[in-house]
Amino acid sequence: MNLSSETGNLGTFYITNVRVVWYSNMAVSFNVSIPYLQVKSVRVCDSKFGPALVVDTTPQSGGYVLGFKVDPKETLDYVHKEISSLLQVLQSLPARLYP
Repeated sequence: MNLSSETGNLGTFYITNVRVVWYSNMAVSFNVSIPYLQVKSVRVCDSKFGPALVVDTTPQSGGYVLGFKVDPKETLDYVHKEISSLLQVLQSLPARLYP
C-alpha cells in the first residue's frame, strides 16, 4: 500500500537489483520507480496505517518522502533489510563506477 493519501492505495511492490517499483492495482497511471542512485535513505517508521517502509529520495531527484505499508511485519522487516543491503552495496562502490 502506498501511503500518499488519507486512505492509501493498494498496489504491487517490486525490489530489483537496481531499483524499487510500486504500481497501483486500481489506477494504471499511478506508479513510482526509484533507482537506488536516487535513494537517500530507507527506514521503517510508524504511520497512521501502522509500521511503514519510508524511502527518502535525494534532493536532486525531488527530495520525495514515500511511504509504503508492507504486511505482515516480518515481510516489512525483510523488505527493509533487502533494500538497505542493496543500497549499501551501491554506496560502497567507487563513484567512478556509477553515474
